[in-house]
Amino acid sequence: MSLTWIVPPLLCPRARLWSSWLNRLGLDRLNEAAVDGDVDRAEREFETLIPQVPLEKSTVVYNTLLKAFANHGSSQKAAWLYGQMRARSVRVNARTYGKIIEAYAKSGDLESAMAWMSRRSQDFKADSVVVNMLLDAAAQAGRAEEAEVLFFAAKKMGFAATPHSFGSVLHSLAKAGKSMEAIAWLERMDMEQVEPNAICYGAVIDACAKSGQPNAAVMVFQQMQLRKLQPDLVVFGGIVHAFSQLGQVADAALWLKEAEASKLKPNLIIYNSIISASARAGNPKQAIRWLQQMQAASLRPNPTSYTGILDAFSKKKDVSLQEVTHWFHQMVNDQHSPDEAAFSCVIFCCAKARRPKEAEAWLRRMHEAELKPDSRSFNGAIASAAQLGQMDLAVTFLRQMLESSVQPNVISYTNIISACAKTSNRHGAMHWLQEMRETALPPNVLSYTCAIEACLRPGPDVQESWADALSLLRRMRQEGIQADRILLGKLRRLVGSEAEEEFLRAAT
Repeated sequence: MSLTWIVPPLLCPRARLWSSWLNRLGLDRLNEAAVDGDVDRAEREFETLIPQVPLEKSTVVYNTLLKAFANHGSSQKAAWLYGQMRARSVRVNARTYGKIIEAYAKSGDLESAMAWMSRRSQDFKADSVVVNMLLDAAAQAGRAEEAEVLFFAAKKMGFAATPHSFGSVLHSLAKAGKSMEAIAWLERMDMEQVEPNAICYGAVIDACAKSGQPNAAVMVFQQMQLRKLQPDLVVFGGIVHAFSQLGQVADAALWLKEAEASKLKPNLIIYNSIISASARAGNPKQAIRWLQQMQAASLRPNPTSYTGILDAFSKKKDVSLQEVTHWFHQMVNDQHSPDEAAFSCVIFCCAKARRPKEAEAWLRRMHEAELKPDSRSFNGAIASAAQLGQMDLAVTFLRQMLESSVQPNVISYTNIISACAKTSNRHGAMHWLQEMRETALPPNVLSYTCAIEACLRPGPDVQESWADALSLLRRMRQEGIQADRILLGKLRRLVGSEAEEEFLRAAT
């Protein structure tokens, strides 16, 4: 941004007329862009306006551009403009610093925001607006430690604790899922004789929900009732979410009914929480019933609703691909674009149904939709091929995974080794186990179990194969991996009674 100056016009002696004159020059247009956080437009308006304003009156123009940077979270531009103000001897005021602090706070750089607050305090008296701004930013970022530091710093500066300042700390703890700490801060409010409001209680309930503590959430709700505070949908939604996190559908549904009894209409978020709980329980029929209840309540399902149903199918033991694809197409028919999670669920269902060709087709559809498959999608495709012993197809999926810059994990390689076990491919199993190590992925007990099974399945070179299996068992022990019930059962089944003792000794 270049700053060019021309000789300013004569000023009107009265401030009101001066303000009106500035607006005619374009300050009002600059302010409109600043309110919207439209940095490009604000910079253009600034460039047009600033050459017409005398130096001693230009602070308001600079501060208005800083306002645009603050609303956009453009901290680097805000700092640069401050440098320009100093270089051109433009007067800075408390508002100048405030907007720079706000820009850093909105960008999530709390350390720099606090440093600018320290610089501001050298020239201007601290005020609660700036402190609360930083507290709010810490809360939004879930930076609980910084929020606590700011809270105590504000008290040290002489600012009285308020429900707002306590609420910011509670929200930061909620974001971090620190329920016990949030409850302790609620108790601190009592000790400091600050009356908690419904927002404070809602934040604590949210913390309980995120940490999977539904009973604690209910206890906080009861305390709220004792204070005769009216719970809102956010509070009820937090309790529903707390039970849903644990897959406790009946309890979650009970709190939806409690919201209705309080003359509140459950929203999409609450219904989706219960659909999600049904998914965790692997109960697609239940998830579908809740989607239908949502529709009966005149709420239109969103992508999260449909993905919840698809996820429920992916967690069900026996899955019908016809039903899965029906709900996928229902999502599309409802004018929603399926995302990566929706495709991933369908591909995972293909794996459960042992339909690798369908998994391959869905991967292609995903690419055609310009969506990037994630590790779950690729692992589902690999597993679908591995379960049928289709080694070449499983490896093809792994190669596609690498070409898509998706990092294979232990599950990816273990599925490949499992395909080797199903085809008695000892050399392939040993190769992929070694490649797994070379990619810095430590094999787990299932990886070793599949490789050992590949060595012990009937085939030529029995002595060499068994020697490899014993070597793997010893290495597994050296790496501190304990043989589990599945591995011990396979050993007893595959080696026969004569060699059983030797193998069991190597394993344990």
